[in-house]
Amino acid sequence: ATHPQRPDVLLVRAQCEIGTVRIDDARVTLNDEVFKSDATLDRQKAQAMWLTGETYFLQKDYVAAVAAYSAVVQKCQDAKWRGLAMLQAGKCYEIVGQSQDAIQLYEEALKLSPVESVKKQIEVRLNEAKQT
Repeated sequence: ATHPQRPDVLLVRAQCEIGTVRIDDARVTLNDEVFKSDATLDRQKAQAMWLTGETYFLQKDYVAAVAAYSAVVQKCQDAKWRGLAMLQAGKCYEIVGQSQDAIQLYEEALKLSPVESVKKQIEVRLNEAKQT
């Protein structure tokens, strides 16, 4: 407990906390510990911000989730996590009935050239949102 843990270990810990429904604990791990480490890489910070969004998403706090996902897009360069953040933010908009905002976000996400697996997920959500 007195030794700082590596960011990759902290990310796994946060995922375990989420999996065991200790969501607030996960957010503390992500926000207080991952970001304190000078060893945290952009990819790890992006993942931590995305996971923070997931904690809010799981608690159905969609406004806070969108804010956390937006932080990934604004502060990180990792294409995978940026694409995933925009995908999840779009889902939040869909859930609260803002389909047009979701569509706009999905279309913007596709312009950022996300990795292929994420691109396919975004395209599926875009098509679904257009049908509603």
